Amino acid sequence: MGKTNKKTIKKQREIKLMVRKMRGLIISWTDRDPLAEVSLKEDVDFEYEYVRHKNPYVNQIGADTLFDVLTLSEFKRQPMNWQIDLSIDCKDSKGDFYPGPEATISCNGCIWADLTEATEETIEKLFSMSNPNHIERVRFIATLV
Repeated sequence: MGKTNKKTIKKQREIKLMVRKMRGLIISWTDRDPLAEVSLKEDVDFEYEYVRHKNPYVNQIGADTLFDVLTLSEFKRQPMNWQIDLSIDCKDSKGDFYPGPEATISCNGCIWADLTEATEETIEKLFSMSNPNHIERVRFIATLV
């Protein structure tokens, strides 16, 4: 029992250390229908834009690698502090894009499920401030803080 407990404690320490190293990770994506009840695997409206890191050195050696680690099952369930910038991209009747309303929220949660849930109310407010016929997509920029 002592060995199992030591292994568990060691694994928890490793996860906490990796989370600290990930701070500054930035993930950007767009979604044409962010309020739909669809899993990300099935979501055809969801599109990654980029993954990078605030630290230029980490960015240079591979923010993508950190993102891959973040999406592993151990980290998917690890609550983390996020700052999420949301913006609505609008398109007028002439086909010209223009910026819609924007908002920033902070939340503590796991990478996909909790972030989606945390942004729903804000997205609904942003939609209410936009012309519904002009809403093209929602842009997300999530920073691990």
